[in-house]
Amino acid sequence: MTAPEDLLLAELTGEEQSTIYLRLTAHGLGVDGQDLGPSVRRIWDDGDYEYGIRVANADLPRLAFALIARHYRGNLQAVSELKRLATEHGIAANFWTYS
Repeated sequence: MTAPEDLLLAELTGEEQSTIYLRLTAHGLGVDGQDLGPSVRRIWDDGDYEYGIRVANADLPRLAFALIARHYRGNLQAVSELKRLATEHGIAANFWTYS
């Protein structure tokens, strides 16, 4: 069982296996992968290959900006979709209007 701060993003099962996890820690965000199986053994002479990327807390706002820009550019529903996403995940977001 994974903690709420761990999310399985992708999984391949069978003779060849791969898992990708998103992890949120006190130090930042990580995306970790692990591959198992005959291809890994053939390439790395080991049955296990692990890899990942870490983004420090200080860089999370820039990562969020880049991801939001990539995902929502050209989407006129961006404000309402982000508001809904924040609400669903218990993220404090101040919605405002002006008329």
